[in-house]
Amino acid sequence: MRIFMNRLIWIFFVLSPVILFGQAVHISTSRDTICSGTPATFTSIISSISNPHFKWRINSTHAGTDNPVFTSSLLTNSDTVSCIVTNLTGDTVFAISNYLVMTVDSMPDAGEIEGLDIVCQYSSITLTDIVTGGVWSAENTNATVSGGIVTGMRVISGFDYLVWPSYDTIFYTVTNSCGSSKATKLIEIHPLPWASFFLGTPVDPIYELCVGQDVMIDGGAGYTHLLYSKYGHAVPDFFNNNVHGVSAGSETLVAVDTNYCGVDTFRINIKVNTVPEIFPILLPSNEICAGEPVTLSDSSKGVLNWFSTKNGKIVGWTGLLTGLLPGLDTITLRSSNQCGATYADTVITILPPGLITTSDSLCAGATIQLYDLYSGGTWSSVNNAKASVDQEGHLFSTSADTITIRYSLGGCTVSKTVSLHALPAPISGYSALCTNGSTILAEATRPGKWSSSDETVAIVDTTGHVYSINAGTANIIFTDKYGCISNIEVTVNPLPPAIIGISDVCVEHGMYLSDNASGGKWTNRDSTIVRIDSLSGYVTGIGIGRDLITYTLPTGCYTEAYIKSDYCPQDLDIYPNPVNSILTFQSDTIIYNEFRLINITGQVVIHQPIKESFTKIDVHLLPYGIYYLEFLGPKNKYVKKIKKE
Repeated sequence: MRIFMNRLIWIFFVLSPVILFGQAVHISTSRDTICSGTPATFTSIISSISNPHFKWRINSTHAGTDNPVFTSSLLTNSDTVSCIVTNLTGDTVFAISNYLVMTVDSMPDAGEIEGLDIVCQYSSITLTDIVTGGVWSAENTNATVSGGIVTGMRVISGFDYLVWPSYDTIFYTVTNSCGSSKATKLIEIHPLPWASFFLGTPVDPIYELCVGQDVMIDGGAGYTHLLYSKYGHAVPDFFNNNVHGVSAGSETLVAVDTNYCGVDTFRINIKVNTVPEIFPILLPSNEICAGEPVTLSDSSKGVLNWFSTKNGKIVGWTGLLTGLLPGLDTITLRSSNQCGATYADTVITILPPGLITTSDSLCAGATIQLYDLYSGGTWSSVNNAKASVDQEGHLFSTSADTITIRYSLGGCTVSKTVSLHALPAPISGYSALCTNGSTILAEATRPGKWSSSDETVAIVDTTGHVYSINAGTANIIFTDKYGCISNIEVTVNPLPPAIIGISDVCVEHGMYLSDNASGGKWTNRDSTIVRIDSLSGYVTGIGIGRDLITYTLPTGCYTEAYIKSDYCPQDLDIYPNPVNSILTFQSDTIIYNEFRLINITGQVVIHQPIKESFTKIDVHLLPYGIYYLEFLGPKNKYVKKIKKE
């Protein structure tokens, strides 16, 4: 009976999902989401069980060995993994683990790309795939793809402008957590049709060739499906790969190219020429005047060139002829194109006169001489009021203008235009200067250049500033840009000589000043110091001080000197002067009580009191030169210049 009960109890524990005997087991895995076929590893953790044995199960089916770690690569989505811990014989269950439900994803399938496998350059086709969520891409840059729309981009260019299809692979890639799957489709990119060819040496914008001439075809002419001429003036020669000129006229060559992507047409206009036909030279007369231009003309086609063999002059292709020298000349016309050249000649007679030779401009009031290569003709002016010309060719201008002068001889007349220019305005400013003086002259009409006729008398700078050098006269000249001049005579007067006379005067006394230049006038500045008679030069001391005396000639030129006025003693006598050894002076000791002898550097060489009426000074040891004898008193002071010899 006891045995039966034990069996019942064992069955109870087997069937119950709870932990037996208080034991526990827990299983775990590093990831519960895996990809199909990828191994998953499970680990069991137990506590307080001796000699445990493990039975791993997948969906309650035995799947593992007796190991705490279990690995399986056969799991499918929603499989349940668990572990039972038993004794060695497996008849006693110690613990049952938790259950792990696995998520198993399958590898992606990109399906198959559907659609055309040919696309034209710069055109598009649409590709599809039944699998959604994928990404489109291209292997190289020959094509682009976006949302299944494939656009052809690049084709292969080769020698002689040949173009071939290129290739690109289009991918459709589907990706999930288990990896990527890629569907592919090879695409052919076909070129657009290109009908193109070139001819040798084009004359833009039209190609030209001559009748009978062959022009090589370049740039793919042999690779178009069709090349033909529209009018038959030039015929393509496929065998020799050129175009042959047949007859004169305008022609159109047409090339046609056709391929998978369509049709293209290309045209070149050409002109088939022959050697140009030349016509007689047309001119107003077979006689022309020397110096007169004549325009020749001609109805010939092609590039025209004119030539003169002797006396004429032809200007390029214009046919403008100028006769230079009287006589016969042959004019030749050359008409040319790339097919050759033809010529036409005509003889002309060049009649005198020749060209008028003279200056092209003339200042008002001036005269120039006109000349011509041939004498015996008649001179004339179109406006005698502005300028007149006599029969010797003297042209005289009276005012500013532009006139025409003519010379006629034997039915021919030559002319020359002469510009007449007005003279500059009169020069303004002072025309009289003193030596070493200056003045500013002005000419207000136009720019020009200043000059002096005698730079030893006066010079002038670029602004009209005149500087006097020596007495005399000089013309100051203003020359404008036309060579017309205006001038003014400048007189440079000499300065009067230095004023003659002593430089000191006593108050209430007077003396005469003089100058070697006569006719001048005397003046002074301060009448409180001195007063001078304007005619005689007699100066009188008025007060103490220094004043400036001026002697001015009628020309305005003057000389100046300073004079000193002071009180002078009545009883002061100094002698001899100049002195060699002994200087004697007589003075009143009440007025002056001392004296000083001073050299020209201001150094006092002798200083003594005055004790007697007569005083002698020994100066024989002093150096030669000028000294100043200074007398000093309580109220007076007097200085006398002494010369030591």
